[in-house]
Amino acid sequence: TGENEGLSHVSPRTGRAVTRRAAGKYVDRLLELPAFFRQPGTATPAQVAAGLKLTGHFLDRHIWSLRTSSAPPERERLLGELGSNSP
Repeated sequence: TGENEGLSHVSPRTGRAVTRRAAGKYVDRLLELPAFFRQPGTATPAQVAAGLKLTGHFLDRHIWSLRTSSAPPERERLLGELGSNSP
């Protein structure tokens, strides 16, 4: 959309970030762009999990699937730990 402020989601197809307004009715199909990706600060466990989900999507699409492998088990364990500790 050409916007640099207020970005909230990323297209899983193109990797481009959009604002909540631009996401519109497609918001449920987009990946969350965690706040700590946009501006430095302390991240909550839920935000770190969202960041891992976002980066994992593209790692799977562009790296792991090409090598017929999957995410390292440590990454999955970390996601599980973050999920069990989030409020």
